[in-house]
Amino acid sequence: MAMPTAVNRVPPRAAFALALILAGRSGLVEAGGQAGSPTPAVVVAFELVVQDANGKPVTDLKLEEIEVVQDATRQTVRTFQAGTRPGHYELSYAPLSGKAGGVSVRVTRRGVVARGPAGPSLKPRIISALSALESELTGVLEARAAASDLACDVAVLRFEPVAKGVRHSVTVEIPLSELHLEQGPTGPRGRLQILARVRSAAEPRVRQHLTLDRSVEVATEGTSNVQRLVWTGTVVIAPGSHTIDVLVRDRVAERVTTRTFTVDVAPPTNGLRLSSVILLRPRSFFFLRDEAQGDDPLVYQGAPLMPTLHVTLPAGAEAYVRFYVALYPAAGSAEPVTLKAELLRDGAKVGEGSIALPKPELSGEIRYVGQLPTRSFAEGSYALRLVARQGETTVADQTLFVLSAAVPAIRPLPSP
Repeated sequence: MAMPTAVNRVPPRAAFALALILAGRSGLVEAGGQAGSPTPAVVVAFELVVQDANGKPVTDLKLEEIEVVQDATRQTVRTFQAGTRPGHYELSYAPLSGKAGGVSVRVTRRGVVARGPAGPSLKPRIISALSALESELTGVLEARAAASDLACDVAVLRFEPVAKGVRHSVTVEIPLSELHLEQGPTGPRGRLQILARVRSAAEPRVRQHLTLDRSVEVATEGTSNVQRLVWTGTVVIAPGSHTIDVLVRDRVAERVTTRTFTVDVAPPTNGLRLSSVILLRPRSFFFLRDEAQGDDPLVYQGAPLMPTLHVTLPAGAEAYVRFYVALYPAAGSAEPVTLKAELLRDGAKVGEGSIALPKPELSGEIRYVGQLPTRSFAEGSYALRLVARQGETTVADQTLFVLSAAVPAIRPLPSP
């Protein structure tokens, strides 16, 4: 197997856009309203434990049996659902005054007792409300949970551990030709909307939202046949099991696709960790970003990277698989970090070799961009597997690509 080579720069931008990278907006949201309802100034949520006189959990409580009072005024409950344990319930309301205050709850069913989860008192949480866009897209997501109108690729990519969990990137790649274009003042225009929401399996209320609402203009309708849109949004996910729901919406044609992922985050460890292995667009690109994202995991030597979720290259041609990976060495360890590349076809190893890693960044992590020449590989489906080691710890991840004789040859990247 020809060894991967390092790529120390991002190729120059092309004369026209082959892809757009769109950055998402993140906000912490734990409960929210119905689609189309006014956005409240504040939402208050709390947990309630209901038992009968014998201490047995009440599992059939109805919303109409609960009265929530704040500032001597009865409030309207916005969300009500059973918790993960029998007799536990989760409620939220938007104070009519627009401000949080002392709250009392009464259960009207005779012979039952209500309390907080850790004692007689409630522990309300003041949380952010859904924005108008989040509320609208949440309504679409819940109404069309199994929709698959748009041909697009969606993935959740893993990155570095941080204080509150592990950073992940929700990534959507969609051909511009999938969007319906209408004539605008300056030319054909489409509109792409994306919603990603993160929920904990242990506590199913929504923890985070990411959204995008972007008009996309093209020079002519013909260019939409070659352009692809790539959007990434970053979330930090705490240890445990989580569900991520993603909605991709063509706002003009009202076509949508939804995807659901289960993400399991391991408890913190001091050992070596590895990001997802990420394939990169094989050609140059223009990119758009709404705002800076701070320590963006998809930045290499100051330049943003263009991930791709589906790569098919011409078999037998001068082509390259470009890829990116980040390694997070154990803090304080003097053991060196090594990286090995393995190439698998139909599950069988057909090649391997060591990779020379660059020096760590100031944060201690090691970011590597490489390219694997594929001219000598036969047509078929492949897995690029990267195996990292530090001391006695070994971690690995892999990604897939395809070589096909039906794909026309492209001009190779310049040598680094």
